[in-house]
Amino acid sequence: MQLPSMLQGESLKRLLQGAAAGAVATIFVGFYWGGWLLGSTTYKMAKERSELAVVAALAPVCADKFRALPDAEAKQVALSKLDSWKRRDEFPTEFVTLPGESYRNSDLVDACYTLLLAPKSAALTSGGSPDVVLCPNVAPSIDGRFDCSDLLQRSVIHCGTAKASAVT
Repeated sequence: MQLPSMLQGESLKRLLQGAAAGAVATIFVGFYWGGWLLGSTTYKMAKERSELAVVAALAPVCADKFRALPDAEAKQVALSKLDSWKRRDEFPTEFVTLPGESYRNSDLVDACYTLLLAPKSAALTSGGSPDVVLCPNVAPSIDGRFDCSDLLQRSVIHCGTAKASAVT
């Protein structure tokens, strides 16, 4: 059986070179412009976003526990005068440690600090409870693609200038 001339000699070599170049170009375009991701990248993104969600959920709890401390007002004043890198030492470890971790989470420290010192008029409310207030920068953006403003745009949290009223 005779092979077509395209699959013989020099033509076969050019055909394989073209196929290889096409495969490389497809992979390049797919990963850089097509949105393709490796499994490890999606795992990392999911982990970062889940930690971000946990921080956003635990920040109001941390702030409430801090306000319940006997000398909370004095500690709040002292906290406002500290540099950002010294703040984590002012919070009790159990307030700013994520479940399953043994160290203080700096994102949770920043979120709790923001809730403690932010004026209520510049806050976002959770919609149902008058006691839960989230600030726009409660959860710092980990990768620049997801933060609380994203939740605001998708109406997961609602903007308000005063305490939230009970939903009826």
